[in-house]
Amino acid sequence: MKRIFTALAVALLLAGCADLQKVEQIYTVATTATVPANVVRPAANSFDILKGTADNFAAFCIGQNMQAPGCDIDTRRRISTFVKQGTRARIQMRAALATNQPVISTVYNLLIDAVNGLKATPVGTFTGG
Repeated sequence: MKRIFTALAVALLLAGCADLQKVEQIYTVATTATVPANVVRPAANSFDILKGTADNFAAFCIGQNMQAPGCDIDTRRRISTFVKQGTRARIQMRAALATNQPVISTVYNLLIDAVNGLKATPVGTFTGG
């Protein structure tokens, strides 16, 4: 009976090591995978355009005394969050893009999330009021 428990404990320990190795591999891929500059540039340009539109939308909301559709505080906070997230990612990308180097995929994914988030707000369809 002792041998069965010992064998079971060893099997569980080895299974835990395999899971730990998988986690380490996923972490390594996530922190070293890159996206080529020619793929990143269009996403960065899209963010820049949406960020400018977000600024125009904010001015529109102020001009309308925050009464226009989409000018509620929750929507403005979401827009602000996406703009800040995208701006941080864009700043991190700048050096790599200037030298035509690949960008770390996690930073690229943050920018894509910001672009998609902004598209899902009134900023994505704002035409200047």
